[in-house]
Amino acid sequence: MDKYQSLRIWSYQHPNETLENEYLARFKGVTTLKTGLYLNPISHGQRILQTYELFLVPIPKILRIQDEIWRNSHKITNLIKKLPPVAFTQLFNQTLVAEIIGTNNIEGVKTTKQEVQTAIASVGKSEEKVRLQSFVRMYFKIKQQEELKINELADLRKLYDHLLVGEIATTDLPDGVLFRNSFVRIGNDLKTVHIPKSSEKQFEPDLLNWIKFINAKILPSLMKAFVAHYYFEYIHPFKDGNGRFGRYLTCVYLGHELDPLTAIIFSNEVDHERSKYYKAFIEVEEPKNHGEITFFVHDMMQILLQGQQKILTELEEKWQLLKHGRSQVTKDIDDPLMRKLVFLYLQAAIFKVANGALKDDEVKHYLKDEVWSKIWLLLDILTKRGILIKTKNAPLTRRLADSYLDKLLS
Repeated sequence: MDKYQSLRIWSYQHPNETLENEYLARFKGVTTLKTGLYLNPISHGQRILQTYELFLVPIPKILRIQDEIWRNSHKITNLIKKLPPVAFTQLFNQTLVAEIIGTNNIEGVKTTKQEVQTAIASVGKSEEKVRLQSFVRMYFKIKQQEELKINELADLRKLYDHLLVGEIATTDLPDGVLFRNSFVRIGNDLKTVHIPKSSEKQFEPDLLNWIKFINAKILPSLMKAFVAHYYFEYIHPFKDGNGRFGRYLTCVYLGHELDPLTAIIFSNEVDHERSKYYKAFIEVEEPKNHGEITFFVHDMMQILLQGQQKILTELEEKWQLLKHGRSQVTKDIDDPLMRKLVFLYLQAAIFKVANGALKDDEVKHYLKDEVWSKIWLLLDILTKRGILIKTKNAPLTRRLADSYLDKLLS
C-alpha cells in the first residue's frame, strides 16, 4: 500500500488498464471517505463540466503521519504545561510573528517583524490603532483554543472582515452581497492553474456545502481540516485575502483539536514549502485524479509534521536552558523576590520576542501579588548592579545584561 499512487500516475504505470475502473474501485472502496464536496477539474487552463466528489483513501502513510502529529501535540502540550507564564507568552508571540510573516509572504504581502511585534504589543489597547492589530487579535483566539463557529454564510464574511481589516485594498473588497461577484483567475502570465466559479450565486451552494462539511463528523478531524482548507481555496469566495483567511481558518481548527503552537506553525512551514503546497492544490484538480484528495491531505499533514518537529526541538532545548539558568539564579541570588524578578527576565531572554526585554508594567502584571514599591526598588538595584539594563525610558523597559545572561547559561 505504500506504493499507492495518484490516479494520474497510475494511468501512466498501467497503460493497458482502464483508468475509470481503477477510479471506481477506489471511490467505492469500503474504507474510502466521501466528503459531499464537488469540483470541476481544470484541463488546459479551462474548468471542465465534469463534476467529481472529493474522496479520500486513508492509506497507511496518512494514518502513520496522523498518529505522529497527535503524539507530537501531546508532547508539546506537556512541555507547555511546564513553562512559566512569561516563557509561554514569549514563545507563543515569537512563533506568531513567524506565522503572520509567513502567511503574508505566501501572498506577496510585505510584512516586517517589527510591524507584527508592534501589533502584538497593541492588543488590548483600544485607543491604539496599528497595522495588523485585528489580524493579531484574531490569532490570539488560537492561544485560548477557541472553537470556530461558522453556521451561515454571514458568519464567514464577518470573520473575514475582522481578520483582514485594513489589509485589503478598497478595489479588492467583496463586490457582491457577501462575497465576490466577479471573475477571478489563479495563475501567472503563462499558465492558469484555477478558475473559480465567477458569480456569488454560482458558488454559494458550494460554500453552504463547505459549512455543512466542517460542522459534520464525516472525517477524522485532521483529515477534515485539510480537506476543508483545500475546498475553501477552491471556491475562492473573495477577490483578495483568500489564502490568508483560509490558512487562518485551518489554524484555528488545528488549535482547537491539537495545541496552540502546532496551530500557528502551519503558514510559516507552508512558506518554506511553497512549491509542494501549490503543487498539491494543482494535483487535486487534475482531471485524471477524478477528485481524489488523498495526496493533498498527506502533503499538508507532512508540512504540519515538519513544523511540529522544529517547534519540539526548540521547546526541548529552551526548557533545558531554562532549568539550568534557574538553578544558577537560585545559587547567585538570596533574596526570594529578587530571584523571582531575575527569573522573569531569564524567561524573556530565552524565549525572546523584542530582544528579551520586559516593560516594568509587564513585570508588575506577572508579579501582581507582590508590593509594587518593593518590586520597583529591586528593579532599580538590579539595574545599578548591571544585572539588568534599560532599553527604553518611556515606557520603562529592561532586559538581562548579556554578560549576566552568559553567566547564568554557562
